[in-house]
Amino acid sequence: MKKISTYIFACILLLTGVALTSCEKTEFLKSEKGVMSELNGTWSMIQIPSTLPAESWTIDNGVIIRKGANSEGTSLREISRGTISVHTTLTKVEVTIEGMPSYNGTWQVIKLNKSVMVINTDFDGNSGIMEKNFQKQ
Repeated sequence: MKKISTYIFACILLLTGVALTSCEKTEFLKSEKGVMSELNGTWSMIQIPSTLPAESWTIDNGVIIRKGANSEGTSLREISRGTISVHTTLTKVEVTIEGMPSYNGTWQVIKLNKSVMVINTDFDGNSGIMEKNFQKQ
C-alpha cells in the first residue's frame, strides 16, 4: 500500500513539474501594481524586419504614448496616445491597450523584466499571433 501511495505522489509531482515548465513562457505570481511599476518607462520596439521605422512606447501609470520616426527618420514624434491597464491571474499577465489604432486589445505578457518586454495577441482568433518585442531605454 505504501508503494502505491509513493508512486501516486511521484506521478502528481512529475505532472505538476511538467505543467509549470511547459513550452510557453508566461509570467507567474505577479501583482497588477507590480506589473504596472515594471511597465512604467520608455520602451524601444525591436523592429522585425529591421528596415521598419523606429518606434517607442512610453508608459506612465496607465497612460501610453506611441512615438514613431518622422519622414526623414531622424527623430520620434507622437503618433497616438491611449491607456493601458493590467490584469493578472495566478499564471498569466495581460495588458489591455485602448486608444492606439492597430494595437487596441488584450495582449498577453510573455516576458517582462527591467530591460525586456515581450507581448503577443491574437486579436480575433483567426489572423494569427502578433508579437512585439521591446527593450527598455
